[in-house]
Amino acid sequence: MDEATKNAIDAGHGEPDYRRLFDLNPHPMWIFDVQTLEFLDVNEAASRHYGYTRREFLGLTLRDIRPSEDNPRLARRVSTIRDELTTSATLWRHRKKDGTLIDVEVTSFQVTFMNRPARVVSISDVTERLRAENTIRALLDTVTRAQEEERIRIARELHDDTAQSLSLLLLGLRKVAEAQTLDAARGCARELRVHIARAIGEVRRIARGLRPADLDALGLAEALRRLAAELCNDHDIAVDVEVSGLDKPLPAPIEIALYRIAQEALSNACKHAAAATISIVARRSDASVRLRPGKYDAELLLDGKAFQDAAMTKSAATLLPPAFGLAGVNLHTWTGFGSVPYWNAFVANTQMHGQGTFYDPRLEDADRFPVAAANDFGNVRAPTDLITPKLEALHFYQLALQPPRPPAGSFDAAAAERGQAVFNGKAKCATCHVPPLYTEPGYNMHTGAEIGIDDFQASRSPDANLPAPLGPLGLTASEKTDLIEFLKSL
Repeated sequence: MDEATKNAIDAGHGEPDYRRLFDLNPHPMWIFDVQTLEFLDVNEAASRHYGYTRREFLGLTLRDIRPSEDNPRLARRVSTIRDELTTSATLWRHRKKDGTLIDVEVTSFQVTFMNRPARVVSISDVTERLRAENTIRALLDTVTRAQEEERIRIARELHDDTAQSLSLLLLGLRKVAEAQTLDAARGCARELRVHIARAIGEVRRIARGLRPADLDALGLAEALRRLAAELCNDHDIAVDVEVSGLDKPLPAPIEIALYRIAQEALSNACKHAAAATISIVARRSDASVRLRPGKYDAELLLDGKAFQDAAMTKSAATLLPPAFGLAGVNLHTWTGFGSVPYWNAFVANTQMHGQGTFYDPRLEDADRFPVAAANDFGNVRAPTDLITPKLEALHFYQLALQPPRPPAGSFDAAAAERGQAVFNGKAKCATCHVPPLYTEPGYNMHTGAEIGIDDFQASRSPDANLPAPLGPLGLTASEKTDLIEFLKSL
């Protein structure tokens, strides 16, 4: 606070200069009695920021705008600053009228106000700044941890693979030196060539892991093909690559991101999926590049089941559920794990590797969820929780998303009208899929047998139930066609 403001306040409550300097200050300010801690005056910025009217403020004390656990610290602080002319910025927690806690920096100076010993306080809300600093700190921790994990991986590969190959080279050279005949030396040299070729391949593989040279020299499409070929050679897995629209190069950050996504997905498939065949599909449209769009298996890292059948011909991945039209719908998702708020927390913590909290003791069942139990995925607790404070706003946003209108010409209007009559009548769909929500109000979970469908996904979940889809309807071919047109019109 500048000297002019201090002098104006010292002069008393009625000074016009004081009122202008105090009331028009953009920062929250107040004056409090150092003996009773009562508010003696507040400016308009304080009323706006904290939510109290001036009359309400003047009926409070400093204790009333703090968490109760901070009041002992407040008492100690006030006792030490009574004789201090000014204080430097000190960090405190304050509570607004609506209960919101904020972090503030407080500076104050000593005055006499209305013949009472008092202090003028200036407040700077640093909540967002501290939150941003915590986010940056968490990101730096994540980057540092990722770098260290990468160093450990490289060190392990150098030790286990490259160092072993070099040791074999040394042994081979010794055998050459000790060879008694030229033919014996030539035989040792042939073995050395094999070991040298293997060592070169290992070094190249490690180099590609750090920065794929193929990506720079040949582009994304060819780099994906070579990645697939390498996988075929190393793991005896058939890899099918389908690439379209990637003739022109993409921005370098996008290409490396897509390559890393494919690389990590293939690595996971080799380690955990027991796959015999893997497909890579990369398609570029005018707006985007997509790698095998539309399906995802969130449960894979829980139970390790990548396929529905022993022959590994049917993927366990499911179509991603729609993220709109969820308001009023119970248990929005297709299996009995939980509703949308459950999956928001699950995905943010375990799939996107965010810093937060996720708890589900059902995942501790090692028989049903061996991968989750081994990695403690049912009890994730980061030192700094950056996810949970955002879940409420995320869910509110999701519930606000309305279903998009079907594009013009995308369905037959006359057939849709007939299909609506089938839906509400003969098919009895509306019995469970009650308009206009088209779900069962209340508990909408059913077993696979009840609705006549495969229960593989349901059996993977802790509750082994599914929200009711359309079961066997006993309709004619034309009625099925009309019903489909009605569903397309929704």
